[in-house]
Amino acid sequence: MSSEEAGRVAAGVVFMDTADPGWWREDTERAIDLADFDISRPDACVLAQRCPLEVLAERTGALNAETLLDSDMDEAYFANAVRLSDGAVRDDQTLTEWATAHGFTGNGDEMPALTAEWKRVITGRRKAAKR
Repeated sequence: MSSEEAGRVAAGVVFMDTADPGWWREDTERAIDLADFDISRPDACVLAQRCPLEVLAERTGALNAETLLDSDMDEAYFANAVRLSDGAVRDDQTLTEWATAHGFTGNGDEMPALTAEWKRVITGRRKAAKR
């Protein structure tokens, strides 16, 4: 894990803490399943587990999650990020640029390290909350 990757995850954590307080908790609705958690899978990352495909389908007007097109999913995730962040996502950013800057995605080589860092943060918070 590079310090640059850890910094990106830290930015994502700050975003999540502001936009979705308690997102890391085990006892919250739509709790993140660490056994399934994987940044490289669009359906198993932080944003997807906190905002399931069914919710995105509803927001884009799709009939169901299976009918979402890749472009719909990109648009829906970006719209969700904008909604969650109350406009903090800059208009001049693409979804990929925003997500990369916040540790929600990266290039293929970065995915395992990003996944491990998110898991480390979530596990640490969950352990601290039990004390």
